[in-house]
Amino acid sequence: MFRRIDGLMEETLPEGYHFDADADEVAGLVLSKSIWAVLGLTFDLELFTQLHYRQSIDADPALSDLFKDVFLFHWKEESQHAALDELEWKRCDALISADERDKAVDEFIELVSAVDGILQGQAVADAALCKSRKLTTGGVLLRPTTRLSGCFSGGLLLRRSQDTSGR
Repeated sequence: MFRRIDGLMEETLPEGYHFDADADEVAGLVLSKSIWAVLGLTFDLELFTQLHYRQSIDADPALSDLFKDVFLFHWKEESQHAALDELEWKRCDALISADERDKAVDEFIELVSAVDGILQGQAVADAALCKSRKLTTGGVLLRPTTRLSGCFSGGLLLRRSQDTSGR
């Protein structure tokens, strides 16, 4: 589903847009950490995506119905994952020593810092592209038939309103 959405986003995002993070490097970093740290990061991201949906997507009338539906179904799926992952994280936690937990907490912090760095780097790249294209955060016409309210952040298109071609 997200690959299909990526394709739809590519049709709308300005030429030159790209994701800066290398998926293989990110996977290598994550897989180098303990199961406890990875479960902690997974649980954290699942909770974050649920909160993000409720606070910034669900109630926003400017977002397209398709965009909202994709994230509604993702939210539902993440709700189920979060419940299961919390149980798995607790199970894993019960099996490790205090020293192993201390190391795992440090690894979890490293992973959260890496995600933060990826998001900050993407935001800088997004802002540079907006600036180079003289795009702003208010009602920018990127293509003749699509008016965007907002730009993009962290690689996600934020808002898309109605077709401006009069169709």
